[in-house]
Amino acid sequence: MSSFLQEYQRQPKLFIDLPSRGKWYNDTIIKDANYEQLPVFGMNAMDEIMFKTPDSLYSGESTAEVVRSCIPSILDPWQLVGYDIDYILIAIRIATYGDAMPAETMCPFCATRAENEISLTKMLGGFANYETDFTFDLNDFTFHLSPITYTANTKFSLEQYQNERAMFQIDKLTDQEMDFKDKDKELKKLYAIGSDINVRM
Repeated sequence: MSSFLQEYQRQPKLFIDLPSRGKWYNDTIIKDANYEQLPVFGMNAMDEIMFKTPDSLYSGESTAEVVRSCIPSILDPWQLVGYDIDYILIAIRIATYGDAMPAETMCPFCATRAENEISLTKMLGGFANYETDFTFDLNDFTFHLSPITYTANTKFSLEQYQNERAMFQIDKLTDQEMDFKDKDKELKKLYAIGSDINVRM
């Protein structure tokens, strides 16, 4: 006998196939290592709160938790590759609010504002036949590259943000607070750190 509350339980709003076709995953990342027809549920109230919590957004934790909540088949969102994360977040948006996303544009010539709608389903279609093999030849070597994971991307973004904040703080110091030569020296160090982050990324 089914419960009278069953009709109020969350139901999947759509089913998705990951653009990566599971190339980079195993069953510790996605349940049964299955990347096809994953059910996507709309966000609940707790998910909405997670996306409004600055600390969780800053650390990337809110995105990971919402992915777990809305697509229970994904066991470890931190190991997802970047283009799968983008695809998943668009799918969650569709499951929660529908296909149309309002967008405001402004004419660069007359500054007239116009209200438009973006079809998110069409955006998902742009991920079809996504290239998953990243290889190139150099002299006698063939390099096989793997895409960056959400964990690595978040780590690099945090490093970059902290470095940019340090540059901003030093740049706004007056000559009385820091000598020009010392300021220039510190900024050069931070520029070097920024270049290193980009190379590692």
